Amino acid sequence: AIASCVQLICATLSRILAYGFNNDLTALSLTWCKIKQHFVATCYGISVTCFWLATLDQFLITSRAVFLRRLSRIEWAHRIAAAVIVLWMLQDVPFYIFVDIRSNVCGIYNSFWQTYNTYVCFWFLYMTIPIVIMIIFGSLAYRNLRGLTSVQLQGADQQLTLIICGQIATIIITVLPTCIYNAYSQITITANKSAEQKSLEFFIANIISFLAAIGLGVSE
Repeated sequence: AIASCVQLICATLSRILAYGFNNDLTALSLTWCKIKQHFVATCYGISVTCFWLATLDQFLITSRAVFLRRLSRIEWAHRIAAAVIVLWMLQDVPFYIFVDIRSNVCGIYNSFWQTYNTYVCFWFLYMTIPIVIMIIFGSLAYRNLRGLTSVQLQGADQQLTLIICGQIATIIITVLPTCIYNAYSQITITANKSAEQKSLEFFIANIISFLAAIGLGVSE
């Protein structure tokens, strides 16, 4: 939830200042430009990772195997959370290297990192892995709950199904449009575009980014 809030603030603050007060800090300060790109990407990754880790934890605590249930401990949760934060921060360090300001636009100006960020981060790390893990372990947790006969747990399987489906839908709604747009941008990066087309693409990019930030923020 903290990561989602930080991501939401970083992603929307610049747009509020730019369009509401005509003061785009990312176009004026290279330092803020790099920090914003790094923080948004890092917090985005942490939020999505926490989604599928929560599903994995649901499987562990509903398992009949004692050794699996023992893996779901608060001590392990603290260590894993710290590891996730550190790994995502290190993974996104190249943003400080390859992000620059050109023509008053803060963005990634390195073909390798742009391609990696588009196809590896968004399509693989942000969407494919979380969805696959949530479907697999969500189904296993559902099976575990169906095998329990406690009166207190009646209806818990349906609630778990709704939670997991909601989380998967959130990932698809918030990540998929960004994946498609980034892939489109990579394919058409060398194409000659009119001023109207560039303006339209810029508008769409802002809408997608804003909806993604709001979606993850509200989901937490």
